[in-house]
Amino acid sequence: MYLSFFLFPQIIGLDDWVVDDIAKRKFKGGWKKLFRNTTKCILKFAEENQEININVKGKDNNEISYFKKICDTLGYKNLDKIKNLKLSFNENAQDIILRSKLIISFGSTVILEAAVLGREIIIPNFDECSKSDYKKRIKLINDYKLFIIANTENQLYELIKKSFFRISCRKKENLYMKEKLFKKWIDPLDGKTRERYYNKINKIAEGCSK
Repeated sequence: MYLSFFLFPQIIGLDDWVVDDIAKRKFKGGWKKLFRNTTKCILKFAEENQEININVKGKDNNEISYFKKICDTLGYKNLDKIKNLKLSFNENAQDIILRSKLIISFGSTVILEAAVLGREIIIPNFDECSKSDYKKRIKLINDYKLFIIANTENQLYELIKKSFFRISCRKKENLYMKEKLFKKWIDPLDGKTRERYYNKINKIAEGCSK
């Protein structure tokens, strides 16, 4: 059994703070507390449930390094001691999703990919998420009704336990709505994505050559 935690950047949805001083002051630290407390839940669960494999997936080595830094501040200075915890950034995300029972993610298209593959998903929705300015920047929030939402750190931990040790905590499936959401943010599920990208690139290239 696998639980997979897909890391998220501190400024996801807050990207304008890079060039906007007002935004930088308003969103100081980004989703710092959310990331830290979600990480704390994952580590606690990993320690207490050695029979369950935990994947921590970053987009690159910088995200993994930041995760390790946060772990260090939480008192987990040697992650090698948690034998069921695996960190990676170069493994294919779809492969991880396919072998996972449960996905933990925030503000990412991974949520949509996991949804159309029928995986159980929990989205952390506490700390900065409760602040009105931040709430306006949460990706996919208007479609949260389709997913399992953890509104506190304790609720996240309990939902993870419930997923593995009791009946599924998954909401009644609405695959049509999830596929519709995937189409809106990514692409139709018709197997023609590569063809559409190829035609689009050719069209742009032809326009540039005129």
